[in-house]
Amino acid sequence: MIHIIKNYKWAVASSLICIFFGLLTFLTFINQSFIESNESNLQKLLIVDLVLLILFFLLIIRSIYVILKGRREGKLGSETSLKYIVFFSTTTLLPSILIAAFSLFLFNVVLQNYFEKKIKNVVNNSAEIAKNYVDQTKNSIEADILLMVLDINNKPGLFYDNPKRFLNILTTQRLLRKLDEVHLLDSSGNIIMSNIIDASMDFIPPPEEAFIRSLDGRPVRITDPQTNRTSALIKLSNFIDTYLYIVKFMDPKLINYLTETGNAISFYYSVQDRKTGIKITFAIIYVLIVSLLLFLSVTIAINFASRLTRP
Repeated sequence: MIHIIKNYKWAVASSLICIFFGLLTFLTFINQSFIESNESNLQKLLIVDLVLLILFFLLIIRSIYVILKGRREGKLGSETSLKYIVFFSTTTLLPSILIAAFSLFLFNVVLQNYFEKKIKNVVNNSAEIAKNYVDQTKNSIEADILLMVLDINNKPGLFYDNPKRFLNILTTQRLLRKLDEVHLLDSSGNIIMSNIIDASMDFIPPPEEAFIRSLDGRPVRITDPQTNRTSALIKLSNFIDTYLYIVKFMDPKLINYLTETGNAISFYYSVQDRKTGIKITFAIIYVLIVSLLLFLSVTIAINFASRLTRP
């Protein structure tokens, strides 16, 4: 075991391994690692960290025990080695303890400020604004279809006598209401007349249930979260078996902004739920690093002392 401690290559290799696992544990805990952040993976990483920590302490205790044993036996250089170990260990531990206390205090203050009431209000307000925008977009389509009915429901004669001119009215209504699709359908879902912003898009008819619900003359709102489209259907009372069907798509850029907002809010509350765990993980990683420094100090002290006392 001692020849391993005296070998700088093993010291450097073990140090790099500990730094790697310490950072990997913390990054996995905040879900920024290539390892999935779940309870099982975190437990495995923490076990590895604790094993490395115990190994370091065993190596340090073993080294000190060998030095003390040599001192009792009067071995040459043991007294010098012990003095160097005490010196290097003290110069490592005292600053480390002070920095650890300050770092943990600072980390706790930063974490508490992160969950300050003002910041939490901003996060909640962002979520509320995003939700209100989506709801407003969905609700506005009902107002659009009712206003369109007022304009076209009293023009059945124009529809039958001059379909081209009636189609121009639908185009004007679509542009005025900023809609993506305007259709006139029969009760079977067949298209009688339509005006759409993108002819390459496939037509998605309303469900059969919507036709039944619209028989009372009230608009039926239809939402499709997978395609980010909101549509509405209403029966035109002055037309024969004719329904007005309009479609509005949400702006893709706004959808991305809303998605990013939702992800940020989810991350914020996931960190809040793991606040105590983050503190514990941070403390374990810091203790691991301090133990690593202590281990390196003892290793350097032993090598330095052995060279001085070598005949």
